Amino acid sequence: IDTTTVLTVTNATYSGNTAVFRGGAINNYLGTITVAGSSITGNTAGYYGGGLTNAGGMLTLQSSRVSGNTAAAWGGGVRNTGTRVPQDSELTGNSADNGGGLQNSGTATLVNNTIGANHAATNGGGLFWDGGQVSLVNSTFNANSAGGQGGNIYAGGAYNGNVNLKNTLLAAGAPNNCGAGLLFNGNNLESANSCGLAAGGDLVNTSPRLGLLDYNGGPTRNYALMPGSPAIDHGTNTGCPAKDQRGVSRPLDGDKAGAAVCDIGAYEFDPNAPLLVFLPLVRR
Repeated sequence: IDTTTVLTVTNATYSGNTAVFRGGAINNYLGTITVAGSSITGNTAGYYGGGLTNAGGMLTLQSSRVSGNTAAAWGGGVRNTGTRVPQDSELTGNSADNGGGLQNSGTATLVNNTIGANHAATNGGGLFWDGGQVSLVNSTFNANSAGGQGGNIYAGGAYNGNVNLKNTLLAAGAPNNCGAGLLFNGNNLESANSCGLAAGGDLVNTSPRLGLLDYNGGPTRNYALMPGSPAIDHGTNTGCPAKDQRGVSRPLDGDKAGAAVCDIGAYEFDPNAPLLVFLPLVRR
């Protein structure tokens, strides 16, 4: 799709497409586009935006999967130079030179998103910032990698107040979670200590105890919080979205301490949900 107008895409699948320049599956140039309940996988762009490019327009990405896309330069999953609002979505397994999952030089607000297992040959495996504003709320960055810096987030190589985090989880980035310090609004969790987190409720050098990337309910994959995770009931209810990535109500009393408190990350732990146990297959 190459659009410059108003467009809504619902329950669609875009797979195996190639663009010589930008937007392997979708290129939005100065238009307004909503992508909901859709799958954008295995697409390629010769320059940027392997899955989607939002060039100066407005992109709303809702409950969608952007996975396994490739760009030669920037934004393996998505390149944004306009205004982008991803919610309840998954950006996984994408790759590019910079910004394996997402490259941003516009305005992006990410709420209840899972950004995992993306790779950048140079910097910013999960997110590469090279301008604009990025707000991260109740999102999970896990196991993204880069050949240079910022396995999970690269924001220019020095402290950057244009990327701010709240109730956000950063774990298992390689070679580090962040290339330098970010603006923190509290109640974040980092598995190491490379993002400069120091606000109230922030946790550093803390293992989040995550499950594998999987469908845990809802249309997109995420990393479940395992019982006993320090992310459970450690967020703030101020600004906490009413539901998690899967559509489970927030906040819940995950640790059964008598108060419903928002969890850190895209997944809200429900202590009353049945525990799934997968047994090995035995053949006779």
